[in-house]
Amino acid sequence: MTPTIQSGDIVKVLPISGEDVRRGDIVIVKTDAWPDRDLQGVLLVKRVVALPGDAVGCCDPDGKLLVNGKAITEDYLAPDDPRGNSAFDDYDHYTVEVPEGGVFILGDNRGNSRDSRAYTFTAEKGSLPFSAIVGVVVLLNDKVLAPTHAFTDAGLPGEPHRFDRTAQTVAAVVPVAGGLVSLGGLVWLIVNLTARRPGKSYR
Repeated sequence: MTPTIQSGDIVKVLPISGEDVRRGDIVIVKTDAWPDRDLQGVLLVKRVVALPGDAVGCCDPDGKLLVNGKAITEDYLAPDDPRGNSAFDDYDHYTVEVPEGGVFILGDNRGNSRDSRAYTFTAEKGSLPFSAIVGVVVLLNDKVLAPTHAFTDAGLPGEPHRFDRTAQTVAAVVPVAGGLVSLGGLVWLIVNLTARRPGKSYR
């Protein structure tokens, strides 16, 4: 999730029902619904870019993500995103409709991220079910994570969640150590952000 979340950052999570997730939310998700065995029992930190019924695709002539025909200016992306890495060329040509009960998630380091794009061939079109949502990342190094306006600026409804210290309580502390997440230790969610593909790490 670089550059938004760096190795060594501490994030805190607000538990939320999958039905309440919004475009632009950074979420921790369980990946058991994806077919890769190395992702079973693993958690990911990724960004929700599309909701049930949304048509999501890559890319417009300027290389921008398209959601319901609207180009999304994603100022949070790593500089080389979304294209420019030959290992991910196959990821950058897709148009799918997110099925009911699912969310489509992408990494901010789009040139080096294991995310929904890799699984658009599945019946779920790469989406993960609402039940896979563990929570929304709301605090980064104990500071409120500012929500993106990329999707509302494009004319799509629904602001991402913003943490209210006076009214909400976070449920977990997540020390970030790379890009994938593995669960371990009492109340700690240990982020392991290293997916397995020859010669690549996913962040």
